[in-house]
Amino acid sequence: MRRLTRAAEVASELLGDIQHFPSGPHLNESHITSPAVPLRFHEGTLDAPLLRLEQEAQDTQQRMRLGGLFYVLGWMFIVFAGGPTGQSSWLVGLTLFVLAIFRFLHPVPPEADTTTLRRWLRRTWLLMLASCLIWGLASAWILADPAFDAARTVVLFGCVALGTASAHSFSMRRGFGVTTLLLLVVPPIAVIALLRHETTLAWALLVFLAYLGLALERTHREWLHRLQLDLDLRRQRDQFARLSRRDGLTGLANRMHFDHALREAVADAHKRGTPLALLMCDVDHFKLVNDQFGHAEGDACLIAFSQRLQREFAAPDTLVARVGGEEFAVLLRQVTLAEASERAERFRLAVESQPMQTHTRQLSITISIGVAALTESSAGDFERLYQAADMALYRAKSDGRNRVCVGGDDRRLIPRKEKGDGGN
Repeated sequence: MRRLTRAAEVASELLGDIQHFPSGPHLNESHITSPAVPLRFHEGTLDAPLLRLEQEAQDTQQRMRLGGLFYVLGWMFIVFAGGPTGQSSWLVGLTLFVLAIFRFLHPVPPEADTTTLRRWLRRTWLLMLASCLIWGLASAWILADPAFDAARTVVLFGCVALGTASAHSFSMRRGFGVTTLLLLVVPPIAVIALLRHETTLAWALLVFLAYLGLALERTHREWLHRLQLDLDLRRQRDQFARLSRRDGLTGLANRMHFDHALREAVADAHKRGTPLALLMCDVDHFKLVNDQFGHAEGDACLIAFSQRLQREFAAPDTLVARVGGEEFAVLLRQVTLAEASERAERFRLAVESQPMQTHTRQLSITISIGVAALTESSAGDFERLYQAADMALYRAKSDGRNRVCVGGDDRRLIPRKEKGDGGN
């Protein structure tokens, strides 16, 4: 019995190496961060339930594919060792072969939701349980017939090896894993105990079955721990990615995020033929705020201004970013140049008429804004759009500040509304 157990452990290790099963102390970073599983988000946060199912589906697919071939090879060894060779034997072998083929023809559906993945996992486990049931019943049939005693050792070895491999490899679902062990080992044990009356061997196999149950529980806990570690690492990566795209002072998108978004927005607008506008905004004479009230008050002024800017341009297709010290950008999708200019002038007047409220005082500031839009000459060129808006901002500052200028092919100054002209 000890020789059978040792042989089964060797076979299980070989099967694990072939299928690249990470378990126990052999876990490393490459196993934890699986590139095959896409990162899913739900409303800006990691969709943990969906990611768990995706990881389980990928692990199940990876581990089940080659496993079906071992049932076919095991049955061939039984036949060659003196097992049945008639029509029933061919039927068993053909059924195991068909189930093995189905394992290869049953890939994980791409970009699936939780319902689809659960349905896929149920079908996959049914395939594996069918293989286990056929093997267990066929093994019991061979052990029950003294005519096939020559294949007895191979049958017992196959049951022990497949049971060991199942306990160590298919522990993602504890209930299904226990069922596979019972289907593989219990029918042969029943025949040995009730028909062959070999009580000692039956008890030895029962003890080994209990050991497999404990091993399955251990590997199940290790898999859950690995999965949780994978989720934690992905959450940290997501958090670091968000932090790398945010300005530390105002919480707005930073320059790196803005550049990337501008490039994508220009390409998308050019492809779809939709309007796209860009505002470049600068706080006038901001150095005087720092010199007169200190940098802490200047930072508070920038925070208050960024909050007002974000409230004013809060549409889902709009990106507000801090691209410099006191320089901000607003990317407006689906907005024409005329609409962007009107909104820019309305915001400029609101800033002029309503001081910024900090923790200690109200600060009256003004802003200069450059406006540009995607045109036929700049279509697909995000740098030209940015340069047009930046040059318009430069003109607004050169012409006296506290004004809106339009850049690009339509270079003009937006007439300023005074506080009493009905602008808000």
